[in-house]
Amino acid sequence: MTTETTTKFPLARDELRPFLEAFPGFDSGPPPAEGVRLMLAAFPPPPMPDAETVAMSNVEIPGPGGEQLRLLVLRPTKAEGKTLPAVLCAHGGGLIMAPPELDLVFYTFLAEQGYLVVSVDYRLAPEHRAPAALEDVHAAFRYVTSAEGAKRIGGDANKIALYGSSAGGTLMAGVALRLNQEKGQTQPAVVMLDCPALDDRMKYPSDAPGNRNEPYHIWTRQNALDSAKHVFGESTKRSVETAPLSSSTVEDFKGLGPHYISWADLDVLADQAPAYADALEAAGVECERKEWKGTYHVFMTLQPQASVSQKSQQRYLSTLQKHLPLE
Repeated sequence: MTTETTTKFPLARDELRPFLEAFPGFDSGPPPAEGVRLMLAAFPPPPMPDAETVAMSNVEIPGPGGEQLRLLVLRPTKAEGKTLPAVLCAHGGGLIMAPPELDLVFYTFLAEQGYLVVSVDYRLAPEHRAPAALEDVHAAFRYVTSAEGAKRIGGDANKIALYGSSAGGTLMAGVALRLNQEKGQTQPAVVMLDCPALDDRMKYPSDAPGNRNEPYHIWTRQNALDSAKHVFGESTKRSVETAPLSSSTVEDFKGLGPHYISWADLDVLADQAPAYADALEAAGVECERKEWKGTYHVFMTLQPQASVSQKSQQRYLSTLQKHLPLE
């Protein structure tokens, strides 16, 4: 007699399966303050950086909404007094939940390598609908690249990269597009997008109901639709800045600087990243891409110690070193 054993989530890497098996799913329908934010707050907090190697602080700047905008700043202690190239970051969370500390492990990693890391505590929906978060990140970029802001945080106003994860990828793609239209403004050396959400219309094979990867979707089609309703309300109006893949012309992308786009093959958003890379390349934009097999949405954020996450971290570091080298 033989006994057959079945592996749950067989398409996922072995090291990622325990998380998938334990993950309860996000209930994104209720108001976020009563639902997903409470769930996320119950997650174990990320480890704090070693104060001997990375100094972490909060900097408040005037925000476009009339309130103070918090920037989470990490810098290597060994570079005290030095002017450093900066990586401006936007965290994920569907634009409805999470603080910048969600990606603290990755930010710490970049700071340990010698970069100044600045993450924006942007306003969340539905309390602040689009384009509030985009306006906050844009304001942060303008501050960090100003003489006053660069001096305050110890950054080089002319050397900056952008990084965004999931919904943060939406914001950084949008900010890059806006900056591309601004004459005389510092441009990012590279734009790095991790598992980006680029089109809330959900019209791709990877988000089709019943597709074979649906069991792996920790961020589901319904989560994405709920998030869009929180972010945009009943409005159907989109701009290329708030939904970059809604563009109907390559002209929107011409002139953009280099991009690196990374995604998980088992993600509900898996088809959006390569579609955006295709659109950028059609406009003549340099775009490097990487698909991570056997992974789920924002695996690098949720399981940063996994070997595949560390490989992804190294790939981002290599991209930074190529386009924004340390002196």
